[in-house]
Amino acid sequence: GDMLDLMLEVSATNPTVTEEVVGSATNFFLAGNVTTVNTLTWLIYFLALHPEVQDRLHEEVVDVLARHDGVVSAEAVSECVFLDGVIRE
Repeated sequence: GDMLDLMLEVSATNPTVTEEVVGSATNFFLAGNVTTVNTLTWLIYFLALHPEVQDRLHEEVVDVLARHDGVVSAEAVSECVFLDGVIRE
């Protein structure tokens, strides 16, 4: 059901595109990786410039994790509304 499955399906029926599929999959992986690294880099930079935001974010994460017995899960992260806003900003 995802893009890689579709690309592999095409590759299976047409072996001449296998190299293109591998190249495209590599590009997707690298592009996603670079985007994440850039987002985290800028996030850390701007949090350092705005300690009041960093403090509020820390409080939210501590509160949410306390309600989840310290376990980081998709449910716990979805409760971090301020974190979501900070990342999106």
